[in-house]
Amino acid sequence: MRSVLLTTLSLFMLLSSCKKPETKPKTNATGPITGNSTFFLKKDGVPFNPGYIETGDFLEFAVDIYAAANSQSNADVYSFIIQKEVPVGIYDYETLVEEYGCWFSYSTPTNDLCYINNGTFEIVTQDTIQKVLDMNFQFEMEDSNGQTYQVTEGKLKAYY
Repeated sequence: MRSVLLTTLSLFMLLSSCKKPETKPKTNATGPITGNSTFFLKKDGVPFNPGYIETGDFLEFAVDIYAAANSQSNADVYSFIIQKEVPVGIYDYETLVEEYGCWFSYSTPTNDLCYINNGTFEIVTQDTIQKVLDMNFQFEMEDSNGQTYQVTEGKLKAYY
């Protein structure tokens, strides 16, 4: 009888230690909306669909977007930093940079940096609770040799 009791007790302890922890169901009630970030534009009429998009808010006060032709290169990359305090609306490039401290750049396939001369940016959604930035844009940029490029039909939806 004693051996049956000890065997039963041992089995009970063994089985109870193997019990899986309870998991709570996942919910988006307080977390960010899940989704795939999207980025598109035409540079001088040629579509740019990045093979790699990285978004985040590592600065905590801004959304950073890195859209590249591929994940292995620092060239052919559009980089944006949009302050979270920028309200929904339409802005010219100078206002976003001077009043809100936003930052934009493009690294060409030959690693030349381009800077924006002028442009228009429409913040469609700036939701810091759900962590979603939706934006349309168009601008003119220039490389270090003075060559200008027209960016049109720009669209960005970032989940960060």
